[in-house]
Amino acid sequence: MKILMTGATGLIGKQLGKKLSQEGHEIIVISRQRKKAELELPFQCQVIEADISKAPLKEKINVDVVFHLLGESVSQRRWNDEVKKDILDSRVESTKNLGASLQLGVKHFISASAIGVYGDRPKESLSEKSQGDKSFLSEVCESWEKAVSSIASSIPEVKISIVRIGIVLADQGGALAQMLRPFKAGVGGSLGSGNQFMSWIHIEDLVSLFTFIMNQKLTGVFNGVSPAPVMNKTFSRELANTLRRPLGLPIPAFMLKILFGEMSRVILSDQKVYPERVIQSGFSYKFTSLREALEDLLKNQKKSEECFVVEQFIPQPRSKVFDFFCEAKNLEEITPSHLNFKILKSSTENIQKGTLIDYRLKIRGIPVYWKTLIEDWSPIERFIDTQIEGPYSLWHHTHEFFDVPGGTLMRDTVRYKVPLDYVGWISSIFLVSKEVGAIFDYRKKVVYQKFYNRNS
Repeated sequence: MKILMTGATGLIGKQLGKKLSQEGHEIIVISRQRKKAELELPFQCQVIEADISKAPLKEKINVDVVFHLLGESVSQRRWNDEVKKDILDSRVESTKNLGASLQLGVKHFISASAIGVYGDRPKESLSEKSQGDKSFLSEVCESWEKAVSSIASSIPEVKISIVRIGIVLADQGGALAQMLRPFKAGVGGSLGSGNQFMSWIHIEDLVSLFTFIMNQKLTGVFNGVSPAPVMNKTFSRELANTLRRPLGLPIPAFMLKILFGEMSRVILSDQKVYPERVIQSGFSYKFTSLREALEDLLKNQKKSEECFVVEQFIPQPRSKVFDFFCEAKNLEEITPSHLNFKILKSSTENIQKGTLIDYRLKIRGIPVYWKTLIEDWSPIERFIDTQIEGPYSLWHHTHEFFDVPGGTLMRDTVRYKVPLDYVGWISSIFLVSKEVGAIFDYRKKVVYQKFYNRNS
C-alpha cells in the first residue's frame, strides 16, 4: 500500500516507518526539512518538504493509509501561553491541513493522541470509554481527536482510528532515556509520593499495535498502553534493580513544581489506564511485564558505561556499503577534520578477524594514540572493533549492515567508558557523549553526500 506519514522523524515514527517498509509498503513522509529527514529516517521513503502545521500541501495527495504522528513536544520547554499555543496548534492545525491535503481515495486515517486526555485521575481505572477532565492536556487531546474525526466529513469512506499513547519505553530516546542517567548514578528515585500510576508501553508493542490496527482495519479509539500499569515507586524500583543500582531518595512534589511549573502536574498525574479495546480486538502483547520490558531495553546498559546507537538508511546495495566501511583508509574521510585522524599502520593488508590498526587523532586538541583490534569479522553482515590502547577505559564498536527495501540499513552500537570511574562517567554525560554524537552526525552527512544520488 501507499502510506503517508507525519512525525516520521520522531521516536515512534522511525520505528513504525522501518516496520512498514520491511512489510513492503511504499512510504511518503511530510517533513519541514527534506535533507534532514533523509539523514535521520532509517528507511526508504519519498520526502515531501512542507510545513503541514502552517498550510495544506500545494497539491492533494493520493494514498491508501495515513499515519499522523505530528505534534510539538509537551516536555521540552517550560509551559507559558506561547508554548501552550504551539502544543495545541501543532496538533489541531496540522490535522486540519493534512485532511485538506488528501484525495478522496484514502481508506484509513490513523492518528496518535495521548492518555493525557484523561487528566489526573487518582483511584480510578480508565478505559477508552472514560471521559477527560478540564486540564490543559486533556483539552488539547480532545481538540486533536475532534479534528481527526472531522476528516470523515470530507472523505466519507475513510476509516478513522485514534491511538491514545502512554509512556513509551525505548532503548534510545523518549522518557526512559531521560530517566537513565540519574538512575545509573544511583540518585534516581520516585516522584512525589510515588503512588501515582504510570501507564507504559514498550516501543515494539506500540509499533505492532499501529500496524495491527491498519491490517485489521480497526476503527475507533484505542489506548496505546500495556495491560499492566504500575505505581511510580514500583517503576523506579524496577528501573534501579534492572540497572543494578541503588534507589535514590524521592523527589518531593514541591521541587518538581519549582523546576517544571505547571507541567509538573503532568509528571505527577495519576493515570491507571487499561487497553480494554486493544485486548478485545485480539492484539497480542510481547511485553506485559515491566521487568521484562526494561531488561529487554536496557540489556546494553551497564554501570559507568554509555551506550550509543545510531542507524542510517543508505540507498545502495549492502555489499557496496560494507566495502566502503571496511576500508580503514575511508575512516579518514568520514571523520571530522578537527580530529586530525591518521592511520599509522595495519597488521594485515586486508582487514580480517584479529587485525590490529594503529592510528592517531586529537581529542580537544590533545594528540592521542589509539590501537584497535578487529574482534569479529563477518563480511557484508557485521564487524566489531574494540580499543586495546587509547583514551577510553572501554570502546566497543559494533557495525551492522542489513538488507532492507531500497538499500541498506547501517546500525552502529558503541559502548564506551572513560577513565576515573564515577568522575569519568559524569564527564562522559556532559562532554564525551556530545562529542561522540557530533562525530556520528558528521559521518551521516558525509555518507549522505557520497551515497545519495540526487539531482537537487
